[in-house]
Amino acid sequence: MSGKIYNYFKKMEPKAVAPLIDSPSPASSVSSVDSAEVVNYNKRKRIEDGEGNTTKRKSEEPLFPLFKKLVDETAVDEVIDEKDEISEKSLSVVDSADSTETEEEVEENWEVEEIVDYQYCRQSEAGLYLVKWINWESEHNTWEPEAHLECTALLATFYKTRLKERESATPAEKRALELPPDPRETFQIRQDFLKEHCPPVSKNHLELLFQKDKAAPASKKAKLIPEKLINAAIDQLVKSNRPNEAKMKWIKEQLAVRDMLRAREDQQEDIRKYEKEINIIDPHAHVSVINDADLEGPPRQMQYLNAYKASEGISIPDDPFIGCECETCEIKHEKSCCSGGSGNFHFAYTKHSKLRIEVGSPIYECNKRCACGPDCINRVVQKGRKHKLAIFRTDNGCGWGVKALENIKSGSFVVEYVGEVITSEQAEERGKKYDAEGRTYLFDLDFNLGDENLYTVDAAFYGNLSHFINHSCDPNLNIFNVYINNLDPNMPQLCLFAKREIKKGEQITFDYCQSTSNTNKDEAEGILASPSNRATNSSSKKTKSEVFSKTECRCGANNCRKVLF
Repeated sequence: MSGKIYNYFKKMEPKAVAPLIDSPSPASSVSSVDSAEVVNYNKRKRIEDGEGNTTKRKSEEPLFPLFKKLVDETAVDEVIDEKDEISEKSLSVVDSADSTETEEEVEENWEVEEIVDYQYCRQSEAGLYLVKWINWESEHNTWEPEAHLECTALLATFYKTRLKERESATPAEKRALELPPDPRETFQIRQDFLKEHCPPVSKNHLELLFQKDKAAPASKKAKLIPEKLINAAIDQLVKSNRPNEAKMKWIKEQLAVRDMLRAREDQQEDIRKYEKEINIIDPHAHVSVINDADLEGPPRQMQYLNAYKASEGISIPDDPFIGCECETCEIKHEKSCCSGGSGNFHFAYTKHSKLRIEVGSPIYECNKRCACGPDCINRVVQKGRKHKLAIFRTDNGCGWGVKALENIKSGSFVVEYVGEVITSEQAEERGKKYDAEGRTYLFDLDFNLGDENLYTVDAAFYGNLSHFINHSCDPNLNIFNVYINNLDPNMPQLCLFAKREIKKGEQITFDYCQSTSNTNKDEAEGILASPSNRATNSSSKKTKSEVFSKTECRCGANNCRKVLF
């Protein structure tokens, strides 16, 4: 490049400035000062004072050009390209003495550290803020219009501070402490007010409101007040100089009711999602999820599944080694069917798929190796549930339970008890923990070996709706051991059948102390049996009087034993 360009950023000689243009002090008025002249002078002042200070400072937003880009046309010898436009943010220049290299100079930015003061300029009819800049001493503070400042948080902090200063100030002091307009949006003003005066309602308080509303008559049920009415009340309190306790109380009550109703709405939406999820996993008769008792969400602490899950080191057989050759499976052929061939047991079902055997007898259904078809009357459990049920929240402190959504006849298959199949050693360890917590989801598979059983089903973290079935001393379900494609005598499927007719809306229950073992021991002997064996006795069998001393039974039956385990 043969020519040379004048260095635009070389320090310019300061022009004489009239004394009238001094920056207004925090305590003085700027009513007689032209705000435009003040801003222009502040620009020049920062240029001069900033010479030699190479500290780069970032701003919330570029306020205005700090350097006026002037070109000395007498110093320009040659223009390289007449079509090139000079950028407002950077210029390519050549040092006239030592170099012809081009350097891009980026306009310097400023970052606000603090808003120091506020004054209203009557001549320009605009307010000016006295700004303290980061990395600059207070003597370099400048007066800036709000349009040049993009620091809403600092402006809001200054506004709140000034409000408090004026609260205890005398009329004369208030005139000196001018109040700027509130820089916050209306929404933010309301949020700040609520944060200061109306803290979030606790979960316990929401629960109390829900219980109160549940007990109220229909005409007095809680209703959601329109948001605009609450906002109007908040705006009135914000603008008022006098406290209004009655209106504040009303606002707090309405916000609490709103939060309770929203919590209920969110809970119901979450329950609907959970209900949809479990019905995809278990596509048989529909399972509903209902909670009209409290604000508890769906019971997601358990992974929902529809069959046994083998623990590490355990294999669950699914390939039977034998099957019947019956053309038609029926009671008169029971000796040659699966039940008779597996140990001379009785045929389990009537032609209407209802039980015809007593508790303690095993059920051998036809399996995948049998010659009979899918319509065989000896295929009941494997066809899945046929009755609609609901997982519901109890109101007697028993947590979740299960109830019938339709009438169920005596002897009908209701549901299978599934979970994680673990070893007896694992059950011993888990039983100690569950016993301390006063609960049990352990169910011994003790039909074949009794006390020496090899496996236990744990439904604490894996299971289906049977996980939620509560205990009763007068149950309406019985437990049976069922063998289908897994003929391991130590690993039967645990299935629950109706002990009697169950009415629509009735809670379904079973006795946690019912024995399913193939022994002659009677409950009257006082021997604790499955499923609570592992949960209440980790070393040896004990009588009921020895172990039933911790957990209260809340079944409410006429023959209630008062204690569970």
